[in-house]
Amino acid sequence: MWSIRLADQTLTPVVMGAILLFRRQGVFYGNLTQLGFSQSIIKFCGVADRSAKSNQLIANMVKLVFALATILSVGAFFWGEALGKFALGNSGPLMAFWLVVYATGIAFGYLAGSAWRSELHFSKYNVVDWLNGSLIFVLCLLVFPSDGSLEDLSMTLAVGTLVSSVGFLGWFLIHKGYMSSLLKPSLAIDRKVLLFGFSRGVAAFADAGTIVIGPWLLRNDPEKSGFLIISYTLVRIAQAVVLPVAQVFALRANSKIFNTQDEEKRLVQFTLFSIVASILFCIFYYVAGWKLLRYWIPDSWQQVNEILFYIIIFTPAVCGFYALRNHVDLKYSSPINLFFLALAVGIYIAVAIGMVAIGFDSLKAATYASCAMFSLFYLYTIYFIWAFGKRRNALVQ
Repeated sequence: MWSIRLADQTLTPVVMGAILLFRRQGVFYGNLTQLGFSQSIIKFCGVADRSAKSNQLIANMVKLVFALATILSVGAFFWGEALGKFALGNSGPLMAFWLVVYATGIAFGYLAGSAWRSELHFSKYNVVDWLNGSLIFVLCLLVFPSDGSLEDLSMTLAVGTLVSSVGFLGWFLIHKGYMSSLLKPSLAIDRKVLLFGFSRGVAAFADAGTIVIGPWLLRNDPEKSGFLIISYTLVRIAQAVVLPVAQVFALRANSKIFNTQDEEKRLVQFTLFSIVASILFCIFYYVAGWKLLRYWIPDSWQQVNEILFYIIIFTPAVCGFYALRNHVDLKYSSPINLFFLALAVGIYIAVAIGMVAIGFDSLKAATYASCAMFSLFYLYTIYFIWAFGKRRNALVQ
């Protein structure tokens, strides 16, 4: 939230929209670059498995992500112009290169966070998440000169994220004695682990797509793109609170050392609590909260409020989805979240393109498409609360 306020106060609307899209795109492609290994580490290399095989598996994951990042960097060098225009609109090859560096930093950050979380070091995981989520961007804005270029800001953000992520990942590898495994000439990963990670990685890629597809469609109009991203930030603000807690519940509910039924019950209770809290948040926004926007983003509040008037009501659905998502990922072998998110993105694209075709303004079309997409999040939440409750009742009987 503070980073958005700083961006609104220190950057022009065009630069603000461009750098916010840069960040979203970095997370989008970073999710793909890490190949879902962040989920594989939690499932197959947790605290209950400290074998040499587990050590080598983590090391091989790191090496594969590094190899993919290297390939992407070479691609950005040769086809940077095309990549820049495709991902960021009217941008050159330099922006494309920094986007690859930033995505690589995000990918390594996911690996670092999951590695520490798999060992139940949640404080270190939260620090990694906090740094890559907002703090590094805030520091960049604080030191960014008023006459600085978008390329300079992107470079600072990309390099800072990469250094932070590599530092925490290296700390884990050294602390746990994995460096010898990292130096072995092996890239072997079991097919089961690879398929599990890849399906979850694509699901995370699709998840990032739900908040990047709209701004990306508006990439040639950075101002509108920025307003839509800020609106999504407020709708999904509860995600920052819900997700860390839900991840703990999901990890415990799928662990060999905890009572999974009791932990699943606690997760459902937490989900219901978060939904009720978010409903109260929506009521507050419609009654008085919208007036506070002018104090948070004084230069952009009117445009953002026009979007939030339609989509803030989907905050409970977003809370429910992120409270349950990690548990669904770990509990089921089939990539349920991938299918769901692919459907959500597909509906968004279809609605947005259809509304533009019949004459709607591009930003208005993106707003209505967001409503259609987030409606599915309600269906997801209702179904899995019912499914987990039904399963527990069956076990009790």
